[in-house]
Amino acid sequence: MEKLLKLIFPEKCTFCGQFGDVFCVGCLKKCKILMDSYCIVCDDVSIGGSTHKDCMNLQNEQQTKNETDVKFPSRLITLFSYEGVVRECIKRAKFSSREFLAFKRLAQFGCIYAVELGLDFRDFISVPIPVSSNRMRERGFNQSEMITKVICGNFKIKMGTSILVRKRDTPHQTTFDRALRFKNVENAFKVNKKVEGANILLVDDICTTGATFLEASKVLLNAGAANVECFVLSKKLKV
Repeated sequence: MEKLLKLIFPEKCTFCGQFGDVFCVGCLKKCKILMDSYCIVCDDVSIGGSTHKDCMNLQNEQQTKNETDVKFPSRLITLFSYEGVVRECIKRAKFSSREFLAFKRLAQFGCIYAVELGLDFRDFISVPIPVSSNRMRERGFNQSEMITKVICGNFKIKMGTSILVRKRDTPHQTTFDRALRFKNVENAFKVNKKVEGANILLVDDICTTGATFLEASKVLLNAGAANVECFVLSKKLKV
């Protein structure tokens, strides 16, 4: 039936209008793959996206000042630069099911690339950054959860959609500068299930300052997670 419907109503690319697919090969080739990786704490280039040793030392310094809840993820895995077709795809996916299908195709393309890079998430549980109940009602879906499903399908790992929840609704991060983005997500998350000793792959669609990832990682690590790595479909590069 699906094949028949495609013959009667052929799909066309969301971005260029070419018939054949919701995200044509030509537009997929325009998605800029990031050649560099970045430390999630300082946002400087890092080998493999590992959190710099100096940044981890900063964590230890803050802990000695009685800020015992300060804990950082070990790595940030980035796939695409948040620009051009990638930015358009992510922004448009929030508004209709057709654009959502294009976004899913982008996530699948990203995961194929991640497999080619030799990334290995064995023994990890993939956890999406949760959206608030209000935003879930507005959109009808969580983009991070959709990426998580694609990751789990490609890497054959467990999915933990209910492990992390939002305690409160927060305004869109895009309305704030760097400092206020960190303030905006402070105490926004809580752990809903036991994670002691678990390796967590935290997933989101876009990373700018890393504020959301850092806050969510801190909560998971303080709940007993052994390790948190962050996986993001796209990253907005600093100018």
